[in-house]
Formats: sequence, structure tokens, C-alpha cells
Amino acid sequence: MSVEVKGLADIVRRAKEAVALASSAGPKLRDSAQRVVDKVSQVNDMIKQLDAADADLGAAIGAMSNGGPPLTDTTPSSPSSQAEPTAAAFVKFPKFS
Repeated sequence: MSVEVKGLADIVRRAKEAVALASSAGPKLRDSAQRVVDKVSQVNDMIKQLDAADADLGAAIGAMSNGGPPLTDTTPSSPSSQAEPTAAAFVKFPKFS
């Protein structure tokens, strides 16, 4: 019987330790969870800022373009592909005051 009581006392002691450990872990868990929530909130704010910057850049690019497709290659492939200047390139327009 003494062995059974000793084993039961050991189980009760371990249960008390587990309850104490769980009680002390609760506030730490809440603090950690709140820090994660705060970080996610910061990330969401950064996403909103990046989306706004993307929209601003898109509007700026749209304002600078003529609405046509983007240029794919602006470098000539060979010297012979360069066009000769035309007469229109040398037209002088009058200056208006």
C-alpha cells in the first residue's frame, strides 16, 4: 500500500507542476500571439503602401506613353537598318512669342 500511495503522490505532484507550468505559459502565449498579430498588421500596411505605389507608377507610366504597346528593342540590329534622315527631319518651325 505504501508504494501505491507514493506513486499516487508522485502523480499528484506532477499534475501540480503541469498546472503551474500551463498557468505561467498562458501570458507568454498571449504576448507572443499579440506580437504576431502586430507584425501581420504591419505587413498588411506595407502591402497597402506597395499597392498605392504600384498604382502611382502605373499612372505615371500611362501619362508618359501614347497608349501604344511597350517598345521591345530600341537598338538597331545592324548599321544598314538605320534610316536615312528625311526632309521632314530638317524642317524648321517658326517660333511663336
